[in-house]
Amino acid sequence: MPMEGLMVKRITNKIPKPLAYAIVLFLIVVLTFVIEFFGFNFKSIRYGLKDTTFTNFTVKNNSIEVKLKKTTYIGKVQIYGLSEENKIIHYSFEVTTVSSYGKENKKGYNDILYPELKTGVTSVGEYGNKIKIDVPKEYVDCIKAVKIKNSFTPNKYRMCFIFSVLVMLAMIILCKDILRKRIELFFVVSGFLIGVSLIYSTGATPFTWDEETHFKAVYENAYGDLVDNTSAVVKYEEKVGIPAYNTLEEKNLVDQYMNANDKKVISRTNKAVATNYTAVAYIPQILGAKIARALHLSFSNMLMLIKFMNLIVYLVVMAIAIKMTKVCKYALVCIALMPTSILQASSITYDGFVLCFVSLGVVLLINEIISDEEKINTKLLVAGMVAITVGSLSKMVYAPLVMLALFIPNRKFSSKKSVIWFKLGILAVCGWMLTTFVLPTIASMISPDVTATVDIRGGDTNSGSQIGNIIGQPFNYAKELLSSIFSFENFGISAETRDPYTIGNLMLMNYGGTVVGPDKFAYVIMALIMLLICKNKEEKSLNVKTKLGVWGLIFIIVVLIWTAMYLAFTPVGQTAIVGVQARYYLPILWLAIVAAYNGKLSINMTKTGYARLLTGIMTFITAYGLLTVLIVQKLA
Repeated sequence: MPMEGLMVKRITNKIPKPLAYAIVLFLIVVLTFVIEFFGFNFKSIRYGLKDTTFTNFTVKNNSIEVKLKKTTYIGKVQIYGLSEENKIIHYSFEVTTVSSYGKENKKGYNDILYPELKTGVTSVGEYGNKIKIDVPKEYVDCIKAVKIKNSFTPNKYRMCFIFSVLVMLAMIILCKDILRKRIELFFVVSGFLIGVSLIYSTGATPFTWDEETHFKAVYENAYGDLVDNTSAVVKYEEKVGIPAYNTLEEKNLVDQYMNANDKKVISRTNKAVATNYTAVAYIPQILGAKIARALHLSFSNMLMLIKFMNLIVYLVVMAIAIKMTKVCKYALVCIALMPTSILQASSITYDGFVLCFVSLGVVLLINEIISDEEKINTKLLVAGMVAITVGSLSKMVYAPLVMLALFIPNRKFSSKKSVIWFKLGILAVCGWMLTTFVLPTIASMISPDVTATVDIRGGDTNSGSQIGNIIGQPFNYAKELLSSIFSFENFGISAETRDPYTIGNLMLMNYGGTVVGPDKFAYVIMALIMLLICKNKEEKSLNVKTKLGVWGLIFIIVVLIWTAMYLAFTPVGQTAIVGVQARYYLPILWLAIVAAYNGKLSINMTKTGYARLLTGIMTFITAYGLLTVLIVQKLA
């Protein structure tokens, strides 16, 4: 090493770690501001660009024309207007762009003018000399002004994203000891930054799967028998009357609109959702709602607090699972940091809660299976079974995972009799858990006095009738079930009209109803999974007999997932099973990776290099997802 390098190393080694981290954090903050100010707002600062408002414009053939005196940079186009009937106005506009060579082209845009906002903002980012706006004939006179927005506007959501990515990169480059020995710390920091970015950026609009349904359960359970409903609460629960947004300005206006509609209670109703064991997964979020109402927080801040409580529980429980696992540690980190996983943990839903507790339970049971200790660690065994039970209360399809305890080696028991009693006890516990899932639907079928279970999201569903179909035609159902499972249509790879998704994207790169990672990401994901399966040679693997049992158990879980959707989400009389999403496989993905390792595949890399490669891929996937889904599409 050159003398200069040795001197630098000696100097840096003398700096206390807390001070070094503080310096790096300070530099990251400075770099965040530099990138935002001089990267994304360079033209506004360099050329002193200002906003320009036009109220006098030409109307020709139901089109509004705004002619500029000279070629001008057009950052965003903002249109002001309101129809007399307070109706939504769909409009399009065309910008005559001018290239650096002086060549003119036309570029089209579409947007919506919501009466609640009285304005619409569209990101353009082009040089142009004319804007032509097309509005339905009856609404032409409703357009009052057009503004070209070029002023310096820091984007706080984009800055949050930049800061998060820079911190993750800094940890990968500088914190090799954490990557090798304390990877759970990387997970906690990265998960916190990504989750907070999502929570901060999604605002007062339902963002992911059935969030309005989960919000209703959380909000009503935060009250007693009588629930105070504001206009904002009703709009959110019914998912109506909330404007969509695609720019920073519109997002802020939507938040202001929802907050304004949360100031007055418009009705008090009896609680419509039942409080039972399935509500356990909502407890952190219910606590967040209670705190928010006690502190009289705004509606948007209440939503953020609810999501934040969910995120904290996910990070803590999953970090414990990562720390305690003895095999495939980096695989669990990658699964836990995948966009779909973090989105579920940062939304109003029970899916993140289910994933972290089920993962913890599976880790503890797998540890017991591969452990060299002569006796069972009773405390950790019980903790694992309790974790799976708690995680499965909202989704009982994962309850059979407690049967992993059946694969604990017999040598750990004092006698054959104790082995038999132990395994009978495990089966009894699993049977009790599944009974709570199946019994209500069976009762709805055989008793005319019991109302059949119906999922309002599935349309014309009736679980009692569906169980009747299964019992009456078991072979036909089995054929349809296996056909549906192995068609892999829930991964989007075998539909007649193929969507641009490939296996892996819908499970790992799924951002709810907003957007899914492009098909090219499947290759990145598949490469990542192969890296996770090819572990270090010193890691233990399951024996062949246990692997077969684990794969059988995984198949049972898959069958239960599809059957649950057939009962609760598939309309009566429909043969194809609907409603099964690839993300439902997330709680069993790590277990599948553990079972897939054959003990022969390995990677000839240092532990630091391996850790940096995996965390680097994860940072890339996360950064790309956040950038394209939120920053570019929703918060430009």
